[in-house]
Amino acid sequence: MKSKVVWVTSDEVRILTMGDDEPVVMHQHGTKHPQETLGRNHTKTHDDVEHFMHEVATRLDGEPARILLLGPAQAKTRLKNHIDREHPKVAKNVVGVETMDKATDGQILHFARTFFTKLNAFEAI
Repeated sequence: MKSKVVWVTSDEVRILTMGDDEPVVMHQHGTKHPQETLGRNHTKTHDDVEHFMHEVATRLDGEPARILLLGPAQAKTRLKNHIDREHPKVAKNVVGVETMDKATDGQILHFARTFFTKLNAFEAI
């Protein structure tokens, strides 16, 4: 089974797909509120963030994969809550929610490999 690692903030997501023998495929997605792109300070509304979380959760739907959610602050928990509420099929595949500050793709992969190695060892018991 493939594994997906999702590093998420309130306006950026990186989805990394890990397979057994295949290379890692990385998808990056980000949204900015129109006022932010104009250089104005704008606080996102609840609807802006919920729409973004829905876009992310929709991208996770499809082929079965174990999913690890990562990120700083509350975005990962907000995404998990949205998935639980709106995407029960995806929710069954979430195997972990962990805190991780801003990181490079390599750091995210290293963290994920360590996490899934421990998970595999635990599941083998």
